[in-house]
Amino acid sequence: MEQYVVEYSKYLIVLMMTLYTYECFAVFRKEDEKRRGGIYIRQNLLMFLIHLTCYISIILKGGKIEYIFFFAFQQIALFATIVLFHMLYPAANRLLINNMCMLLSVGFVMLTRLSYEKAVKQFIIVAFSLAVGLCVPFLLERLKQLKSLTWAYGLAGVLALGTVLIAGAVTNGSKLAVSVFGFTFQPSEFVKILFVFCMAGFLCRAESFRQVVFSALMAGAHVVLLALSKDLGSALIFFLAYIVMLYCATGRPWYLLLGLLSGAAASVASYYLFAHVRVRVQAWRDPWSVIEGAGYQITQSLFAIGCGNWFGLGIAQGSPKSIPFVESDFIFSAIAEELGIIFAVCLILVSVSCFLMFLEIGLHAGDAFYRDLLTGLAVIYLFQIFLTVGGGSKFIPLTGVTLPFISYGGSSVLSTVLMFSIAEGVSGMSTIRRKRKKDTEINVTAGIFVALFLALSVYLVYYTAANEEELVNNSYNPRQQLLLAQNNRGNILAADGTVLAETVTQEDGSTRRNYPYGELFAHTVGYSTRGRTGVEAQANYYLIQSGLPFSQRAANEAAGVKNPGDCVYTTLDVTLQQKAQDALGIYRGAVIVMRPDTGEILAMVSNPSFDPNQIAQQWEEIAADEESGVLVNRASQGLYPPGSTFKIVTALEYIRENPDSWQNYSYTCTGSLKQDQDTIRCYHGTVHNQVSLKSAFAKSCNTSFANIGLSLDRGQYAKTLEELLFEQPLPVAFASKPSGIGLTADTSDGDMMQYAIGQGRTQTTPLHMAMITSAAANRGVLMTPYLVDRVATAEGEPVRQFGSKEYGRLMSEQEAAILTELMSEVVQNGTGTKLKDASYTAAGKTGSAEYSGVKEESHAWFTGFTPAEDPQIVVTVVIEGAGSGGDFAVPVAKRIFDAYFEE
Repeated sequence: MEQYVVEYSKYLIVLMMTLYTYECFAVFRKEDEKRRGGIYIRQNLLMFLIHLTCYISIILKGGKIEYIFFFAFQQIALFATIVLFHMLYPAANRLLINNMCMLLSVGFVMLTRLSYEKAVKQFIIVAFSLAVGLCVPFLLERLKQLKSLTWAYGLAGVLALGTVLIAGAVTNGSKLAVSVFGFTFQPSEFVKILFVFCMAGFLCRAESFRQVVFSALMAGAHVVLLALSKDLGSALIFFLAYIVMLYCATGRPWYLLLGLLSGAAASVASYYLFAHVRVRVQAWRDPWSVIEGAGYQITQSLFAIGCGNWFGLGIAQGSPKSIPFVESDFIFSAIAEELGIIFAVCLILVSVSCFLMFLEIGLHAGDAFYRDLLTGLAVIYLFQIFLTVGGGSKFIPLTGVTLPFISYGGSSVLSTVLMFSIAEGVSGMSTIRRKRKKDTEINVTAGIFVALFLALSVYLVYYTAANEEELVNNSYNPRQQLLLAQNNRGNILAADGTVLAETVTQEDGSTRRNYPYGELFAHTVGYSTRGRTGVEAQANYYLIQSGLPFSQRAANEAAGVKNPGDCVYTTLDVTLQQKAQDALGIYRGAVIVMRPDTGEILAMVSNPSFDPNQIAQQWEEIAADEESGVLVNRASQGLYPPGSTFKIVTALEYIRENPDSWQNYSYTCTGSLKQDQDTIRCYHGTVHNQVSLKSAFAKSCNTSFANIGLSLDRGQYAKTLEELLFEQPLPVAFASKPSGIGLTADTSDGDMMQYAIGQGRTQTTPLHMAMITSAAANRGVLMTPYLVDRVATAEGEPVRQFGSKEYGRLMSEQEAAILTELMSEVVQNGTGTKLKDASYTAAGKTGSAEYSGVKEESHAWFTGFTPAEDPQIVVTVVIEGAGSGGDFAVPVAKRIFDAYFEE
């Protein structure tokens, strides 16, 4: 029953929050406050229902009786606030009161879920703040000399910030707070109100340039003191508030432009002056590269936001406590995780409606001082939200400011309540609106901030949709354990449904991962103990999810039974995998088998292998053996000199540069070619005599291809290599390494001869050579290689289909046809004749790649396809240290080709 309530309530909460947010903007369609009454009543009902629904989940999950009483006290406090404000100040703006109570209730919910003790402390502070706030409109109406105290506000603010600079406690590298009689508070939270009063006092008389200068000097003093205290988030808020107030008060856009330019310059300067700013910028640009250090906070925040999805994981169903300082700096991420991204975006929009209402109240005010005052308060309030949400979601660098009304922190709550109460006081004093020339600047300001927050909201929605799988899959994300506590890891199956990995429940009730084929699929399917590799890593997101109907999952939980995870169907063929393993035998090396027309990987073998069933027990021994590289998938991660198989690439470039004359190529091979101090020799010193391009390719004449290499345009060749995906990550979803060569327009002749025959610094993976071969076999088009075909529930219901996807054209159809002709000649009259008498036609290229100073030591290569006239299968083989590709690699490929046609 508990699970049903938690699960269904999250959808109800999102629905009610969406309706509440709609009403926030419906208010602006009705000018008369009396006609807005129905909207306010609906908001009140929705707010209390959301609060109640959230606490039902908290009480059910927490099971503590004190939660019930705590919830009741909150309801009384919020209800009393709404009623008292309305009774005491009938002309006050009810939208601001409703939204303040709504945001406070969300803060209570999240803090209770995160830390009951902190929630209680927050409630006491909120109760006190609301009591103080009730008095502010009364005082504001009776204190007639407020705008004459301009210098007093400014000097008080400077004095308070100076005290923090001198005697403040250091928190995370910044001086933020001071302690008085055992109470710790942040003066900057209250100074920002004094600051706005001060600036409003100067700027309401902004017709005098002297007043503008005075305001700039006073604003600069505040910003400099905050910067010296390294409270750069507050410094930025103060600075922007001043610039916007100055623009709105004077109506001069160049003030705004000049201010933004100077702000940009100050930001650059702070980057070089403050080390912690550089750290935060690095964490913003690439948090994953510093995930164990400066990027830990932001990555944990992103995990929470990304894993929450549209409707959240449910109250107390997530893992927000894994985010450092979650109650203060990252509470928005906790909300997104457990209440969902829709709720989080609605929360942003509710705050935007408060901002717009601040501006509307200011425009209705009959006094320029109060208009400027409300503009400043509005900017400070909304920009603080932007910094908090934007920093926690990686939209902007992190600044470390709190989320008003929601984050834990007494100073923040009290100061924000005071800001809203000031707005209520001005609302009660507002006169009938008069058209002003200053309205344009206010409208421009509103438009800019609304656009900014719409961009932020779109970013949050997009980020969640685009990165959920990647974020869940990350090994640093603790939320995987939440899913594994509910679900057994799903099965991995071959294309025909044969089980390749499964979760087995043992007699004692514990589970273990079982791999029925042991070493055979070790690298391709991978393992999920001591980290994850292979399909276990690639499809982890789906394996730990359960797509069973909610009713069935809830029934399983009630019975104490884990749900079966979703099943991942691969493209792998068990028979071909076994044949490839048998053909490779005891040799070290790799085999990859794929379909050129779809990109399906049918087999992927790497030797030496290991038993994934024993990986936990043998981990220390395997990890200590650095020479064997047994854990490396040599098919996709093993980098080898490609030797003569690379002549496919060199031949392609020669054909491109000589489209009308390549057939006329002729060269006399004497067994060696010397260029300056560098000499290239044919394999075993063979003399091939007169050769054409076709015969040189078929006989794998090194000297002829070295000669071709010298004739090529090196800049153009480098471009072709880039088009063939060298020096860049391969477009595959599983682990792979990029191939490298280092060829540039300035490459020397000696290096060029080596590169042309696949030697020197040339390094590539069997997978990459298979992809180039596949493009040639598929009329020049590369289909993206893939291992995971589809995902289904344990009951067989489809979850997601992956399937074939075109990467792009690597070569023209004519170029592919020419390469096929050259590769067919290799089989008919060249180094691949062991395939000549098969029942099928074949095309390919052999290679013998030297890898040490000993000429006799070489890796044996073959890459090719069959049938040559209608390719159905590509096979690439590398055998470490075996010798000739024609003698060792071709027979391995033949056994696989034979097995494919037998099957």
